[in-house]
Amino acid sequence: IGAGNGFLISGCTFSNIMRTNGTMPATVAVFNSTNGTIMNCDWSYCSMTTPGGLELRGQLSLYNSSALVDNCNFDNNEEEFGTACIAAGLSQVTIDDSTFSANRTSDQGSAVYLYENSSLEMNNCSLLWNWSGGTCGSVKIEADSSATITDSEFNGNSCLGVSEYTPGGGAIRSTGDVTLTNCYFQENSSGSSTTSNSCCGGGICLVAGNGTLNNCAIVNSYSDFAGGALGILGGNHIISNCTFAGNQAFPQHGVCDGVYVAGNATVTVDHSILANSLNPNREV
Repeated sequence: IGAGNGFLISGCTFSNIMRTNGTMPATVAVFNSTNGTIMNCDWSYCSMTTPGGLELRGQLSLYNSSALVDNCNFDNNEEEFGTACIAAGLSQVTIDDSTFSANRTSDQGSAVYLYENSSLEMNNCSLLWNWSGGTCGSVKIEADSSATITDSEFNGNSCLGVSEYTPGGGAIRSTGDVTLTNCYFQENSSGSSTTSNSCCGGGICLVAGNGTLNNCAIVNSYSDFAGGALGILGGNHIISNCTFAGNQAFPQHGVCDGVYVAGNATVTVDHSILANSLNPNREV
């Protein structure tokens, strides 16, 4: 879809589509189009095994475009290089009432990848059991992009990490700006209990930029190095009315079970709870 205004994709199913040529576009590729709506659609068991440009990656790729994604499901999709579901560059995307489950990638966030001055508004979504062999299990936000995520659930997402001291983010990794409100994170993880990649942030990793967490909970999450719940490596961040409970870092070499702050990060924490981590002396 290119050079248009007001496009609509509704009630479509994309299943078992395999792309093996990096020059082939995403299952749905949108270029230079605005005010689009994609609703009541399903993507399942689609894959790509050869890398292409970022604007060709994912099952739904938006470039220099704006769109609403409403009541859609992304299930068991796989991308060897890049996100398995939605990639947005120079774009504004709103995702409402949608589910991302059991998607896999070896590189970027397996559900949503934001790059080149893109913005995301996500409301009432479920992101479940997504996996990345790289540095982010579900939603990855690059330095020039931003995300506002509200009333959403992140459960069982994980990233493996690629080398020692890799910023992780089992559910979310951001070097841009991110605001999270009324979100619930459970059993997300970064790194591995058997091979130490020294990943940081089992639930969320904030590498830089500005972050706000309000009324969120991160529970029973895991990192193989630091910040079983949350790793903060730089930037300016506000945490308000949040709960961090039952999180852990790998006992043999982990340095912080709850919230880990390093580098030149500035963090303000207000009316929040840190409790029941594996080691009570390593909450922060």
